[in-house]
Amino acid sequence: MSGPASRAVGLSQRIRLEWLDEAAELARAGRDRAHVWSALAETLQEKVSVGGTSPRSNREKTLTILTRIWCGPPPRLVPLRDAGLRLLDGMGPAEAMEPSEATEPAEATKPSEATEPAEATKPSEVMESTGVTEPTANTEPAGAKEPTGRLAVHWGMTMAVYPFWNAVAAQVGRLLRLQGIATSAQVHRRVQEQYGERPTVARATQRAVRSFVDWGVLADTGTRGRYVAGEPCPVRTPALAAWLAEAALHVRDGEPVAPVQELLGQPGLFPFRMSYVTARGLAAESPRLDVAHQGLDTEVMMLVMPERLRTMP
Repeated sequence: MSGPASRAVGLSQRIRLEWLDEAAELARAGRDRAHVWSALAETLQEKVSVGGTSPRSNREKTLTILTRIWCGPPPRLVPLRDAGLRLLDGMGPAEAMEPSEATEPAEATKPSEATEPAEATKPSEVMESTGVTEPTANTEPAGAKEPTGRLAVHWGMTMAVYPFWNAVAAQVGRLLRLQGIATSAQVHRRVQEQYGERPTVARATQRAVRSFVDWGVLADTGTRGRYVAGEPCPVRTPALAAWLAEAALHVRDGEPVAPVQELLGQPGLFPFRMSYVTARGLAAESPRLDVAHQGLDTEVMMLVMPERLRTMP
C-alpha cells in the first residue's frame, strides 16, 4: 500500500481559467494535442517563464497540464471530457468571478507565515454545510446558459484529471464551512498529511490556492495567507449538475459510490451551489450514471462501468 510520500501531485503550476478555456475551445474545434500545445505556447510566451528556454520550465509544465486536461486525459475520463466539451458548446466565455493579476508571486508563501484565525467564526457567519440548496421554482432547462457554467466545467475536468486539485479544494472547503476562513498554514498542513511533507507538495498547494483566487472562488483578505470564499457559483441546470456528479465520483477514494447530497455537497466542490436534484434526476441526464439502493431508504449515485455501457442500446 502506498504512503503519502508516494502519492503523485501532477498539477504543480498556477492555472488560469482563460488558458483552460483556450485549450477547451481548440479541442472542441477538433485540433489535436500538438496543435493545441503550439497555440497555447504562443499565448503563454509572455506570461509564464518569460525568456526561459528550459525544456522543463514552468511554461512547459503548464502546457503539459492544460493539454492533458482537455486533449489527453486518461482513457477512463475521455467520455467525461467529451461530455464536458458538449456542455461548453453554447455557453458564454469563461470568466473568473473576480479576475486578478496573472503574475506569479516572487515566492510561495511559507505555511509558517500564514496567520491562524484569532477566534472561531460566529455561527451566523459559517457557510452552509453542503452546497445543495432547497428546491426552487426557477430551475432552468438543460440547454439554458449559465454565467458560471464554464468555470464549473473546467473545475470538474481539472479535478478529475488531477485529483491533487480536489485534495486542496476539499481542505479549503472544509475550513470555510467550519470557520468561514482558510489560512495557508492550515491548508498546507492538511494536504501534507495526505501527500507527505515534500517541497513539491508545498509549492503545488500554494499554486493551487492562488489559482482558486485567480478564478474568483477564493478572495484575499488584509492578512497575508488568509482567505475567504468568493461569490458562490450557481449550478442550475440538471445536465451540468449530473456532469459535476460524474466528475466527483471519479475522484472518490475507493468505491465510486455516494448519496447524491453528499456527492454534490462535498468540500471539493465548495465554490458551487446546486439547485436541489435527486439521484434519479441526475441519472436521467447521463448514461454513465446509475442509481443503487443503500440500506432501506438511501439512494446512491454510481458510475456505470465501461463494459456495461458497451452493451446498452
